[in-house]
Amino acid sequence: YDLNKIAKEIQILGAFVLGAGAGPFQTLGFNSEFMPVVQTESEHKPPVNGSYFAHVNSADGGCLLEKYSEKYHDLGFALLANLFASEGQPGKVIEVKAKRRIGKLNFVTCMRQTLEKHYGDKPVGMGGTFMIQKGKVKTHIMPAEFSSCPLNSDALSH
Repeated sequence: YDLNKIAKEIQILGAFVLGAGAGPFQTLGFNSEFMPVVQTESEHKPPVNGSYFAHVNSADGGCLLEKYSEKYHDLGFALLANLFASEGQPGKVIEVKAKRRIGKLNFVTCMRQTLEKHYGDKPVGMGGTFMIQKGKVKTHIMPAEFSSCPLNSDALSH
């Protein structure tokens, strides 16, 4: 998928797009996590790509984080993504500060449940970024190779 084409489809040329998704394996040659930070092209401006991708280091099993635009110039991703697109206009900001987990639910689920409690069945969209200043965070990084068999349960995906 191409973020410029998506911006045209949603009728926001020059959209500021951020999110998370599957890295463009067709470009990279392997499976990865993709963190798009992009301003798509507009009538008078070329696109700006500040995206990152992460993948498992085959040498030691650790995580490698790389700036996508240092090596590649397309605005592609593969398979799926959760994206937030805006016109980049100033607006209200919700700042959430957390020091530690106090329950079993993860941060994103807590945010989602809070929005649902407040807005009920009304459609609502929210996008943003996380800034982790200290502490540990559990994240998921896709292995470089796709599974050779269907993943029919959560247990098979680990």
